[in-house]
Amino acid sequence: MTTTDKIIKKGITRLGFVMVACNLIGLCIYRFLLPEYDYNYYPFLVLVMFTISAIVVSVTAKAMEGDNATFVNIAMTTSILKLILLALVFLLYALFIKVNLVSFFVSLVVLYVIFTVFETMFRAKLNRYQDELNKKNN
Repeated sequence: MTTTDKIIKKGITRLGFVMVACNLIGLCIYRFLLPEYDYNYYPFLVLVMFTISAIVVSVTAKAMEGDNATFVNIAMTTSILKLILLALVFLLYALFIKVNLVSFFVSLVVLYVIFTVFETMFRAKLNRYQDELNKKNN
């Protein structure tokens, strides 16, 4: 197992903890504090966000093995694709399910912010790790 694979595994494991926390907190909020806004698809939305973020974490870590320009291009591309994919998820939900649309949208935005903060922190750790490797090699 390479160092990059270990970093990816560690990142996805931490992302799993974020997913579980988001699920538990969100379900508690919807079931106990705001039951009129509850909808059955919240756990699936968290799972979708986890899957997208796991892909972003993996791709970003692999991109770190290349040069800085490649890393920046891949990081920006994954961010744009993530936004497009989430817009598609919202559009499909709005067209086909239509249950508590406002709750779904608010949940989507909050989860987007939470998972994006995690990805940003992961990228910052990758940058620090890359800087340490560069110092050791020079």
